Amino acid sequence: METMESRVGTELWPDKDFDWAWKEADGRAGGLISIWNRKLFSKTSSWHCRGLLVVNGRWREDGGEMVIINVYAPCSTVEKEQLWETIKLVLEQNEEARICVVEEERLGRREDIDRRDINLFDDLISSSGLVDLPLWGRKFTWYKPDGTCKSKLDRILVNEEWLTWKPDLKLMSLGRSISDHCPIFLRTSIVDWGLKPFKFFNGWLAHADFKDFCIRKWNSYKVQGWKCFTLKEKLKMLKLDLKAWSREIFGALQQKVEDQKENIERLDRFDEIFGTSGTLFI
Repeated sequence: METMESRVGTELWPDKDFDWAWKEADGRAGGLISIWNRKLFSKTSSWHCRGLLVVNGRWREDGGEMVIINVYAPCSTVEKEQLWETIKLVLEQNEEARICVVEEERLGRREDIDRRDINLFDDLISSSGLVDLPLWGRKFTWYKPDGTCKSKLDRILVNEEWLTWKPDLKLMSLGRSISDHCPIFLRTSIVDWGLKPFKFFNGWLAHADFKDFCIRKWNSYKVQGWKCFTLKEKLKMLKLDLKAWSREIFGALQQKVEDQKENIERLDRFDEIFGTSGTLFI
């Protein structure tokens, strides 16, 4: 299991300077994983129980104590109440720490909201001093595939110590694309991530000419220099030729993908404002 998690972490994280904690799924759901940059955050301990993964550590820059609580809330009101009580105990034991709770609520077969569930969650917030950060630019984070139901199932809560440390926090979301969930993230400043990576479409592999095209182009490149330089320059040339080949064979594939994502995003936002009974003109 540790080997598998290491592989998963490598796929999710951009470099090798990461560490992680994980909790296995309960049946088909409830698996949790927390990943962080080891240069920024140092773990001192971690533990988990049903629906909960807790990581204690320190922020390396200033030594501040931190607790990251990863939550996958169950459907059952009774189980949810037990989970909230466990979180309260964690908060009481770490009163001086900066605390961040990342919560995703599992949706049961019934999609109506139980008033008791709401009261339990409100009680957790009021008794613990946590702040349920407002979501910028979007009302909901989950959409039923047929569009008949939507909800804010994903949220991030922080305590006063965290807000004092990072007062300019904003909870943002990305478009959901073809998923039923919108990824959420905290932002404290605008970051320049540099050049965008080259996108490889798996559909290219299914084309009969793809392999021969790559081999033919690769062998045609004439680059002088040491091996790493030669490899880098040939990859740059192949990247340009693949883009041209893709446009010729598939059309503007990336633009088609982005157009469909934009249409999904527009439909979601229209539905949030006007409801499913409205009329949409595209």
